[in-house]
Amino acid sequence: MSIYDPSDYKTGDAVPSNKAMDLNDNAKVFDVFQNSQIPSVKSRLGVAIKTIWQLGQEFDQNIENWNATFQAQFKYKYIKSFAEANSAGEKITDATRLNAYSVGVGENVEWYGLIQSTTIPSGGLPIPPAPDNNWYQVNSVKFENILPPIIGGARDTRFVMSPSAAAVRMGISDASPLDDQFNFFRGLPSQDSWGSQLNIGKGSAAFGRNGAAYAYLATTFGHDCSVYGVAGTAGGAGTCVGNPDDPDDGATFGYCGFAHGKNTIAKGRISHSIGETCESNSDHSETTGLECIAGPSDPSHPNYISSTGDYAISKGRRCSAFGTGAIALGSFATAYNGAHVIGSGINTGTKLINSNANTLALGRNVDTATLKLWGGNGSIGDFGKIGINTDDQPDDLIDLMMKPGDTVSVMSKSAGINPLLFQFGGKVQGANRGVFGIEWSHPNAGQPYGVTTLLQNETQSAKIDETGSWQFLKAIDLSGAGAKVSGVRVLGGQQAAIPNATAGTEVETINAILTALRNHGLIAT
Repeated sequence: MSIYDPSDYKTGDAVPSNKAMDLNDNAKVFDVFQNSQIPSVKSRLGVAIKTIWQLGQEFDQNIENWNATFQAQFKYKYIKSFAEANSAGEKITDATRLNAYSVGVGENVEWYGLIQSTTIPSGGLPIPPAPDNNWYQVNSVKFENILPPIIGGARDTRFVMSPSAAAVRMGISDASPLDDQFNFFRGLPSQDSWGSQLNIGKGSAAFGRNGAAYAYLATTFGHDCSVYGVAGTAGGAGTCVGNPDDPDDGATFGYCGFAHGKNTIAKGRISHSIGETCESNSDHSETTGLECIAGPSDPSHPNYISSTGDYAISKGRRCSAFGTGAIALGSFATAYNGAHVIGSGINTGTKLINSNANTLALGRNVDTATLKLWGGNGSIGDFGKIGINTDDQPDDLIDLMMKPGDTVSVMSKSAGINPLLFQFGGKVQGANRGVFGIEWSHPNAGQPYGVTTLLQNETQSAKIDETGSWQFLKAIDLSGAGAKVSGVRVLGGQQAAIPNATAGTEVETINAILTALRNHGLIAT
């Protein structure tokens, strides 16, 4: 069909042009373009242009087509009958049958499929669906949108909703996991986490890449995570909730568990594991950090006491907590038998270890606890014990272990004329009262210089001045061995009275005095 050409001059001048002949042709073309009811018009250069009238016609037709297409989304499409398939030697695939409705029985069965609809309208069907007219729902409709991969190396991109399982899968899909370093996928029926219906837990959701939400109400986020525990959640890369070696017991292992990070696993009920290569292997256990473990006791452990490991907590770097209520916090620290340890060992091969139940060990960069608190017997009023620099159970309330050359110092914070007091005593009517005390002053910060006072029952008994000289403020009782100098007694108990000398008794009196002095030890015998 020829296209109407209203131009008179057809100069062929290039655009733009303001020549009078070109302006004349443009005006006539525009008049036809805007006001005529023909499909198209030629421009002054001979190019076909659809008129406004034609564009309106096409727009209206597009609206009608879109409307019809939209309405079709809510109707059935006829797939095939058994007779048709049989005569053609074809087989209706499982995928077709599982996502369709069938009407009739035996060789008279026909299959109808919904077109992108979640409901079954009664209109448009040969017979309205009802149990008594041979309609059978083979399965609920499954919505599956499989697109080309958005990144290199992936199999495809998927958005799948399965009403029959009330499950959702959205993200990137591969035929097998790419980041399951600990083979947590070993418990799945198929390594194709999204490609096999057997891997889809009821009420589950998986987002990201290859998440295996296998259990009921399971959820995964991230990359190659797997959940075998009921209502468990795993995120990150290669994490797991539940027990891949007993994947179908999601009530015992991983129930309500949570794992996030890299290569971590939350195996216990209501346990959680956060970080890299962490393991929460017992119920209500908790791990956070790098290569931390919380779980039950094992017969190979030192001072082994059988224990489930419930409530064990391990946090930090390469810490382990074994046994019910065990706690390990810090770096290179291990608690066995429900013990507690806080601090750090020296390295992976030399850890700070506490294997004594009912104790708390504290230390930093050591393999023996600097301070170890031993618990009481649980009765009201009982005391615990303290061990310092020792793993041995204290014989007394406080045991201090020292090496030759070690020093224990009690120092004043700064110099001052006000004395400091270190005392032993007891409570008297709710107040601290001293029985024995040592009081010292430190007035000169440039050198150790001060005065020390000894107190008994809060009363000064003796002083030692700056030169080391003693001043006794109370009487000194030298009974018994008396006083010695260089191991030799020089002052003993009081001797018998010696009468005054009289004329003729001088020698006897002097000898008596010498005997008394020798008895004291002031002079040699």
